[in-house]
Amino acid sequence: MVKIVYDEVFLKHKTFKGHPESSYRLKALIESIKNSELKSNIIKPVFKEYSEELLGLVHSKSYIQEFKSSVKSETFFQHKDNSICEDSFDVALKAVYAHLFAADYIMSNEPKKIFVAARPPGHHADKNKALGFCFFNNIAITARYIQKYHGLEKILIFDFDVHHGNGTQNIFYEDNTVYYVSIHEHPTFLFPGTGRYFETGKGLGKGYTLNIPLKPEADDNEFGKVFLEKVVPIFYKFEPEILLVSAGFDGHKEDMIGDLNFTTELYRKLGYALKYLSNKFCEGHLLISLEGGYKPEILAESVVNFLDALNDDKQIDVYDLFLTDEMFGIF
Repeated sequence: MVKIVYDEVFLKHKTFKGHPESSYRLKALIESIKNSELKSNIIKPVFKEYSEELLGLVHSKSYIQEFKSSVKSETFFQHKDNSICEDSFDVALKAVYAHLFAADYIMSNEPKKIFVAARPPGHHADKNKALGFCFFNNIAITARYIQKYHGLEKILIFDFDVHHGNGTQNIFYEDNTVYYVSIHEHPTFLFPGTGRYFETGKGLGKGYTLNIPLKPEADDNEFGKVFLEKVVPIFYKFEPEILLVSAGFDGHKEDMIGDLNFTTELYRKLGYALKYLSNKFCEGHLLISLEGGYKPEILAESVVNFLDALNDDKQIDVYDLFLTDEMFGIF
């Protein structure tokens, strides 16, 4: 089973008309979940247990204050893509709290799998920089929180958004306790222009960043091949204690943001794959954060299929999910 963390407060972050990251994304997703067998899995986060000081696990005090002040008079923060309203700071803060609530939940309750349906997204946000519709790095703060308050040391972050998670990479680039793995469209063709093969970490973190850029038009089979060849071996090598996921569904062939050709079925397979790997290596601990996906009906369909796979009782070996005739003999 998978729990789904959601609160209507996440709809209060208003962006300018026509902005890809609008509240309609989340409205469509939650409506689809409520019309599915997953309806009873939705839980409301409790915010009062957390404080603004926890943002300091990743972000600087000056950056936090700059963002807080900007919503009083500005329509964007640091970059025109980062559309804001007077509620944006509070909503972004509560999105972080929802992730921390999710972490506390799976560390002390069953099930140990949880999906945070919040916005704004987070993986482009750096320590002192907002970028790509992101203000606070939800997944990075969650990783540091888990290390500090739950005592886990080895965390694997897997990012399958069509865009590279530059903020997450930068935050952990010199860290050997957090392994960052990303499959994304090649940075030559897509924002933010980072995430090349040779970006592998620095200092203690050398070898703890793995980027797998895909050429435009890459399809389900190409994703499956690199997942088996490059991602799965990291679990055997690193042996993470918990799996955190930046889940972007904008690689879908119907999404207007990127150029990848993934189908809804890929996200169902990926749900099974992450369930299998978290059960095998992480005692079942799996926390998933919603990132991109900008065509509301396609986002909703993709996420529901992804969650359906996490929610049922099937355990499917990751090689059975992605192995094709072309790959026989490789593994």
